[in-house]
Amino acid sequence: MRYLIGGLPFIGPWVSLVPAVIVALIQDPILVIWVCVITLVAQQVESNLITPNVMGKSLDIHPLTVISLVLAAGNIAGFIGIIIAIPTYGVIKVVVQNLYHERQKIKKEMTKSV
Repeated sequence: MRYLIGGLPFIGPWVSLVPAVIVALIQDPILVIWVCVITLVAQQVESNLITPNVMGKSLDIHPLTVISLVLAAGNIAGFIGIIIAIPTYGVIKVVVQNLYHERQKIKKEMTKSV
């Protein structure tokens, strides 16, 4: 159920926790605590270790940069900033890299005849 809310990855874990807590509450109230603890640990591992590494490798961005971007965007623009931080950074990075490589080609061509 977590991935049903694909556009909102930060809300998905909370939505998926509700049915698990309801089932745990029906079986045994003590299980609610265990479900919450296990969900919290799994969410922290996924959010702080797995996601930055996967996003960083697929976009060629260092995991620390991913974490910093998300934290900064959250402070600056709130929830919307968190959602658009990494894609925006990726687009800006690709545009700057392409401009740099084109500039290098032009520079190489201009100095070739000298």
